[in-house]
Amino acid sequence: MSYRYRVGFTDVDFARIMFSGDYYRWAERGFEAWCQESGLHWRRMIEDLAVGLPSIETRCHHLAPLAYEDEFDVCLGVRDLTDRGFVSDFELYRVKDGVLAAHGYFNRRFLDMRTLRGRSDIPEEAAAVFRALEAQTDLMPYADRREQLRSGRQSTQPATTPGA
Repeated sequence: MSYRYRVGFTDVDFARIMFSGDYYRWAERGFEAWCQESGLHWRRMIEDLAVGLPSIETRCHHLAPLAYEDEFDVCLGVRDLTDRGFVSDFELYRVKDGVLAAHGYFNRRFLDMRTLRGRSDIPEEAAAVFRALEAQTDLMPYADRREQLRSGRQSTQPATTPGA
């Protein structure tokens, strides 16, 4: 799945390049939109179902800058879903030239929002959405993309079709 955004003035530093921490923010924004489109809204998940999704590990490799007013696509995937959590991969591509600007992942765990402890019994409503997201994923897993880049076989096109 992918979502298109534009770098705004408040997203950049004095060199008019997007702040590195914002890559995570845009990936999270895309993931939230994907969940909502799949029927799981954050408010319902957190307040009604008492399910949180803290990140226990993250990684982001910055490969090319995103500058003021650049459009970019955030491509997303879900993998390794268990009763304890899952991994969500992301890639950001500059629209004007298709260059991979960054790629990374969030390793997420299910959290009981009432006790703030890990949980493995999330409600079926949420579990079904995460299974559906994993089934829809055609984004290359982080480690595979990293190896592809290291071996010099970089693709300039996302593994998913922007806007799909």
